[in-house]
Amino acid sequence: MKRFIEGESRTQSTLLPECLDDYIAETNPVRVVDVFVDELALAEHMPAAHRAHAEWSPGKLLTWAASVGPATAELIKRLLMEKRHPEQGYRACLGLMRLTRNHGGTRMEAACERALAVGAHRYRSVASILDKGLDRQPLVAQQAELALPDHANVRGPGYYH
Repeated sequence: MKRFIEGESRTQSTLLPECLDDYIAETNPVRVVDVFVDELALAEHMPAAHRAHAEWSPGKLLTWAASVGPATAELIKRLLMEKRHPEQGYRACLGLMRLTRNHGGTRMEAACERALAVGAHRYRSVASILDKGLDRQPLVAQQAELALPDHANVRGPGYYH
């Protein structure tokens, strides 16, 4: 029994055509049904949690974030881009919206600035910053590299050449 088509490479990756649309005529009734199904609103078939997320989009979330401030917009953008699918970041974004309602836009912007400065791009990080009041404290700049004092035990660059 032959398992491969003669003359074809054994490394062929698929037996199906790349695009089935190439095999369906433009006048075929299947195309009309396809358009109808694409336009069909199936929200009533979704669970309640999915329906709540369906009304959001990355653009809508970014517009909201920009109304709060640039740091919030940047954090929302990173939350959405770090996920494989932007929808996976919606819950964290909606959590940040709730934190903004509870704490106010000014505190949220300061918390997002701090979170971005320390590389903490998570909802829990921002919530922790707000809960501990770190958004009200000045952000300490990274300490410059400490210069070593001159003494006899410091060899210097001349020692190694």
